[in-house]
Amino acid sequence: MGHERVVVDTGELAAELATGFGPRVVRLAPRGGPNLLAELTDDVGIDLAGGRRYTFRGGHRLWVAPEVPSVTYEPDDEPVESQRSDRGARVSASAGGIRKTIDVRVAGRYLEVEHVVASDGRRRIEAAPWAITQLPPGGIALMPIQRTPADERDLQPDHALVGWPYTDWGALGYDAAASVVLVEGRRATPTKVGTTATRGWLAYARDGWVFAKYLLPGPATSIDRGANLQVYAGPDFVELETLGPVETLAGHRRARLVEMWDVAPAPGTPADVAAQVDARYPWD
Repeated sequence: MGHERVVVDTGELAAELATGFGPRVVRLAPRGGPNLLAELTDDVGIDLAGGRRYTFRGGHRLWVAPEVPSVTYEPDDEPVESQRSDRGARVSASAGGIRKTIDVRVAGRYLEVEHVVASDGRRRIEAAPWAITQLPPGGIALMPIQRTPADERDLQPDHALVGWPYTDWGALGYDAAASVVLVEGRRATPTKVGTTATRGWLAYARDGWVFAKYLLPGPATSIDRGANLQVYAGPDFVELETLGPVETLAGHRRARLVEMWDVAPAPGTPADVAAQVDARYPWD
């Protein structure tokens, strides 16, 4: 994962940002606890045209959507620009005509993680920031279903789930009491599911800890059928993914996506975890 890093620490939760590649957050740990993010070997990646390769590495990354291999999978293996501030640290890099920035700041008990995508001036692009957190297998991911308030006699749909060609609907769980979709964090074959939420969060419980990331309220994305919350699970890792709206990026215009990160001891059942995570939504 590399040894050169900058650290942002709330006192209870610390994030480490790589400087030798990225922008990436490569470590997230509660005080005295383990790294909660995935750490992957170099053989986990995507082969690209021309003999190039995108290496996942693990950790937290910033991609651009919609998912177009020639754009989205641009390797991020070069050193980044890094800058410290009183509240945190920022890492930035340009590749393929796109400039990506991850800014991590202390915000009380949370870490505020701002993702910015912009044109580096060489091209005009239509893109959305896509924030992807990779976690080790073996836990359980939770994705809440946000229902539209309605009378019980209302005959109109009040929520939707989004699937991909490889989504295994039979493998997904659902906790009706907590109104959350459950995705087992270790699968021989990949699966993915998404939903739309204006008050969005995703969580992952593993080894007694729950990591939660909260999406700043804003307009739903105009791609992926509106699914601004997504969970992927496969044999090597789990991903909690948030997606921002598509912007036309040219000149000084930027696309921005903000998450708040929190880590706490996991309280018990998935319904208990969901209740705890939902109660800590930072913008209520």
